[in-house]
Amino acid sequence: MAEELNTPNYQALVDLAKSEVFTSGDIRAAAHLITETQLRTLGVGRASVWLFENDGAALNCIDMVDKGQTEHIDGISVPTEICPRYCQALRDHRVLAVSDALVDPATNEFNDIYLIPSGINAVLDAPVFMGGKLWGVVCSAHKGSVRKWTQDEHYFAAALADMMRIAIEAARRHQAERQAASIKQRFLSNLSHELRTPLNGIIGMTTLLQETELDSEQRLFVDTVDRCGHNLFSILDDILRYAELDASKLKPYPVSFSLHELNQWLLGVIASKALENRNEVSSAVSPMMPRNIVTDERLLRQVLMSLLSNAVKFTHDGEVTMRMLLERGDDDVLRVIIRDTGIGISEEAQRNLFLPFSQGDDSYSKSFSGSGIGLALVKEIVQMMRGSINLTSAAGEGTKVELRWPVTIEDETAYLSSIPAGMRVLLIKSRPLGRQLVADKLLEWGVEKVQALDSLAEARPYLENLASQFDVVVLDDDLAASSKEIMAAMRPHAGVVPIMFLSRHLLESETVLPGLTVVRKPLTVIRLLTTMAAALRAGKQDDGAMSSAVQTALVVADDPVVLDILQTVAIAAGVQVAFTQQTSFVTSHKQHFDVMLLDMDLLLTQTDPDAALALLPSSYLRIGMVSHEVVGVDDLARRFGIDRLIYKPLQRYRLLELFSGVVTGLGLSVVD
Repeated sequence: MAEELNTPNYQALVDLAKSEVFTSGDIRAAAHLITETQLRTLGVGRASVWLFENDGAALNCIDMVDKGQTEHIDGISVPTEICPRYCQALRDHRVLAVSDALVDPATNEFNDIYLIPSGINAVLDAPVFMGGKLWGVVCSAHKGSVRKWTQDEHYFAAALADMMRIAIEAARRHQAERQAASIKQRFLSNLSHELRTPLNGIIGMTTLLQETELDSEQRLFVDTVDRCGHNLFSILDDILRYAELDASKLKPYPVSFSLHELNQWLLGVIASKALENRNEVSSAVSPMMPRNIVTDERLLRQVLMSLLSNAVKFTHDGEVTMRMLLERGDDDVLRVIIRDTGIGISEEAQRNLFLPFSQGDDSYSKSFSGSGIGLALVKEIVQMMRGSINLTSAAGEGTKVELRWPVTIEDETAYLSSIPAGMRVLLIKSRPLGRQLVADKLLEWGVEKVQALDSLAEARPYLENLASQFDVVVLDDDLAASSKEIMAAMRPHAGVVPIMFLSRHLLESETVLPGLTVVRKPLTVIRLLTTMAAALRAGKQDDGAMSSAVQTALVVADDPVVLDILQTVAIAAGVQVAFTQQTSFVTSHKQHFDVMLLDMDLLLTQTDPDAALALLPSSYLRIGMVSHEVVGVDDLARRFGIDRLIYKPLQRYRLLELFSGVVTGLGLSVVD
């Protein structure tokens, strides 16, 4: 018995059994491995694997190789009507062993078309059965002479057929899983659209209702509806994303993209919540970060969005900072550090933090609504990407989260090639985390000097001889004074050097000073730096601060709620608006518009959105209205020639900012 187990045939089967190919779902790879084993072990002249078509009308070769050849071929098809005896013999035998194939009635049907031209004299064919049905055959062909097949070779051929059956079963199982995942994914997409559309309407209309005259009781009711609507939107987003991950069995899909643009997108999305919680949010990307990195942009976006949203959500009247660093080595790693001054997390609560449907402890669930699956989703994605995530926190002391995410660098081009040499900056900002972040990163980017102060009172000695000491002044609206008071204090020094004002709000026209640029929050250091550099080079404000207001707008959308919200806000802003549900209307319309608002959800339903948009006048500033869940939104925006993005649900104050001209200018950036 021991000797039998050591035969070449047995060892070949053991080696095949160890291969993962047969359970991978790749039938052709399995057939390739089987034919190579046939040549090597049986010493035959030709090995091949054939599968029947679904209706049994033909036998199709999926892999064939001859002895001494390295090239495998496929694609040969034989109609079964010309070989009925052979097909019946396969059904009747576990193994069809034919010593003289040219004479045997089970095989001589192939003499003229296959056996004689190929020089085949003997065959050892093992049918592949599955569920009582004949699915195919594994063929071993001997050339040059007749051959008597041994019993051991019979067993070996039957075992190869069984291996092929396993491969077919795996392929069918994988196909069924893909089909089920596709159906589930389509269902989730439809469900997402159907649920988010009315929610967008509820939140949008509630926002408009909040701007009307309400008594105290009515305002309480409306504010409650608004808060619940936003909470429901957030919970729905978490649930759908978690189900999406399970449905699609996500695999990494690396693309080249700009981390700087992703950083800007993230801050734009959380701006509304940060403003609501009275939080200061700042972000900085290392100067070592190239213009583009390569990784799965969609998954990285989802992870960072979840982490940043949590930091903002659990922080009130505090600070949230995010640093993005690049660690170079044999394997390049993106390192993201997010810190907040929020409520913190106890050691006991941290044990449950990354479990599905958990929020650390019950006190969080009572105070902060949520599904409790956001961080569980984050953990799964990070592990799948072979990254790591670490959390440091204590109750009442804020939280620090550090993410390590493998990336590939294909282009070493720097994001910002140069800044004016010798730049000196006076930074006046009261919140310590943000002040330290901005100061450190400005110096890293090549600013020669940064004097960081925490109040106007501390800055007064430096303001007396401003021009001789500094090239730019950076002020923040977090100072213990109103915007009017800050502008009044700076008025005697206006026009001496450019002034950057970091603000969450628009400034009233009477407060604007000569040489002032409003840099909107949340703040990215790269945007502040490029704005300062542009102001120094051009001698005037840049960054699209207080630009001319929009007078006319064209809205292309088919959602009646979106149209109602836009019309109501436009009337309040004194903007003339034309509405259409057809992109073709735009190409024939003669009136000029300052801005065009395009519902990208509508565009994506068009048969040929690129053709529809190709005829649009280039003079229009295009604003894309998009749902947060749209994957690859930056790529879509570039494809459609979108200049700016605004996210649903539409917020009244964001639309007013848009109509006031805040978003005019060049380059893709996020409004909400």
